[in-house]
Amino acid sequence: EEIPPDLRQIARDAAVADATYALGELGPAKLKTYFEETSPLYAMIVKNPLNLQKYTSAAVDESSITVSDYRRYSQELFSARVKLTQNIIRKDGTLKVYKLDKTYFFTKNSSGKFLVTEYTNEDVTQITQQVRLTFAAGEPVSLMVRADAGAVAAPAAAAVEVEEKTE
Repeated sequence: EEIPPDLRQIARDAAVADATYALGELGPAKLKTYFEETSPLYAMIVKNPLNLQKYTSAAVDESSITVSDYRRYSQELFSARVKLTQNIIRKDGTLKVYKLDKTYFFTKNSSGKFLVTEYTNEDVTQITQQVRLTFAAGEPVSLMVRADAGAVAAPAAAAVEVEEKTE
């Protein structure tokens, strides 16, 4: 399925914002216009900024931007893979080329705007079989596990106290 032009632009703009934020050229307030600020991903990005070497200039090579592998999961959720190149001129005059290649997942918020809620460097077009395991000791916890996984690490569970009755 071909990505609609408006969603292509949303994916493209989010990836450019992601790359620009990584260099410290975009603040958290601007980043949240592309990323869902209540998502664990946004919290992780803002909490752990990259500490890149100082540079003189940086620019996204506009001609390098590609948007592909579009998937529409529902009216509120889609993903798209975005690749781009950033050219960074270091203070010593050398060129550093950074390649971004991520699949972004977008969820429509209550205002009807699509925002990034997750991304991955994995190729999501490859078919994998997974099983959802739900552990219900206390607060339910669900894990997606590859069907061919040899072992599963269960989440920690709180000890259960049993009260004995005496008659």
